[in-house]
Amino acid sequence: MSQTVTITSAQHFTQVLNSSRIVVTDFYADWCGPCKAVAPVYEQLSSQLSRPGSITFTKVNTDMQKDIAQSYNITAMPTFLIFKAGRETKRIRGADPKALDAAVKQLAQEAATADEGGNAVESSASSGATWLGAAAPRNYPDITEQVDQLGLDFLNLDGEKGDKKTPFQTNRPSALADKKTVAGGPRNDWIESDTDEQLMLFIPFMCTLKLHSVHITSLPSGDSDSDDETPMRPKTLKFYTNRSHNLGFDEADDMPATQEIEIKPSDWDPKTGTAKVEL
Repeated sequence: MSQTVTITSAQHFTQVLNSSRIVVTDFYADWCGPCKAVAPVYEQLSSQLSRPGSITFTKVNTDMQKDIAQSYNITAMPTFLIFKAGRETKRIRGADPKALDAAVKQLAQEAATADEGGNAVESSASSGATWLGAAAPRNYPDITEQVDQLGLDFLNLDGEKGDKKTPFQTNRPSALADKKTVAGGPRNDWIESDTDEQLMLFIPFMCTLKLHSVHITSLPSGDSDSDDETPMRPKTLKFYTNRSHNLGFDEADDMPATQEIEIKPSDWDPKTGTAKVEL
């Protein structure tokens, strides 16, 4: 039985990109002779290398899913795209079995290092892979590395939890890991307010950027037996852009936010605990 996923809509494709660390996609057409010629090779690779949550092979019929094909500028069939964490990392145009075989089998080495649950390939210096709770928008790369971490300044930060650099860590959150596999117990890889329900984050960048969206991962423990008050997920985000200094709470209250966004309960991905906030 084929393990290749046939994409039925743009929403379906987004769901697949969000649910698998690596996605290989074959853009084809029923009338395309080269597509039919290379199809057995693609199916064999899919059969050998598909791993739930780690590597997923998909097919997109360009005549049936024209919006998807147009979105990814597909102008020739077949075209094979490889995605990592929702971002396109490689494109192979034409029926080139050798190039397809080499590119996909290279991914098998990364898949072999996936965790037991198969949720994600852990970040490493050699592969450059990072954990993302949601797929990056097309043509918008992850800009975590562009944050000037030396210039970060957070107000109301609880010093007993994570520090200012914690929100920009690229490894998988400990709350998503099997407790049995977390050496030394869960690490403080989250931040909280130590005063009230507010946190003020001053985040400078090393260059001028255009932000498309912000990913916020929040995984409340849900431990009702704890003596401490259970932390709440962020609900209201206020953005003040292009400031040369860190606003205080009083100053922020006296001026309108550049943008104010409410995060709804339905915005949180139940699998990754991440809300993708588009600006």
